[in-house]
Amino acid sequence: MALIWVLSAQEQVGPDLGAWARLATSAVHFAEFAILFALWRWALGPRRAPIAAAIALAWAILDEVHQSWVPGRDADPIDVLVDAAGIAAAWWLLARRDRRATQSG
Repeated sequence: MALIWVLSAQEQVGPDLGAWARLATSAVHFAEFAILFALWRWALGPRRAPIAAAIALAWAILDEVHQSWVPGRDADPIDVLVDAAGIAAAWWLLARRDRRATQSG
C-alpha cells in the first residue's frame, strides 16, 4: 500500500499520455490492485475475501483522491474501475484455485 502511495505522489501529466502509455498505466493499475487484494486475502484468509476486497477498493478510491492533490495528476474514476476489475479478477482466480484444490484433495 505504501508503494502505491509513493507511486501516486509522483508528478506526471496524466491527460497528455498517449494511447499506448494510457493502456500501460491501466494494466499497471489492474495488476497492482489484483496483487493488493491477493496479499490482503492471504493475510486475512480465504473466508475474509470480501474484507480484503473492501480494503483494496477503499485504497483504490483513496489513491485517486490522493492523486487529485498531486501537481500534474488528477483523479480518474476510470482508474478505480480498472482497479476494481483487477480485484475481481484476482478474487475469481483465487476462488477457482481454492475450489480445484478442495475437489482434488
